[in-house]
Amino acid sequence: MAVLLGSGCFVAGMVHGVPGIIAGFAIVGIGSGLVEPNIGSIILRRSPHALHARASSLMISAMFLGQFLNPLAADPLRADFGTASVFLALGGATAAIGLMLLGWTHRRPRLAWPGRRGTPCLLSAIMKVPGWWS
Repeated sequence: MAVLLGSGCFVAGMVHGVPGIIAGFAIVGIGSGLVEPNIGSIILRRSPHALHARASSLMISAMFLGQFLNPLAADPLRADFGTASVFLALGGATAAIGLMLLGWTHRRPRLAWPGRRGTPCLLSAIMKVPGWWS
């Protein structure tokens, strides 16, 4: 999924016409369309049922915070390096990280959460901190 997001940004940075940019962002849209429901599924599956509403609200807040902060973080980079260069760099980095994570998750054994199967969920751990959600 991160590979699709990064590849789409990389394609958008490589091309110089509207059809190519549309194709690049179509790839980004496919990746984003796969990321959001999968993140929700993972978070809800790994959080206790009593905390599902909190987990969902934190997840959605994080997504919208990212959309809000994106222009604030990307605009200085775009002004210094140009739009195409930023898309190439961030797209390439995102795709590379996605490929590394893909390789890592298929080679490493899963860590077991005490009393549960699967990988520990950081969000579940954060929500269990006393006083975090009063």
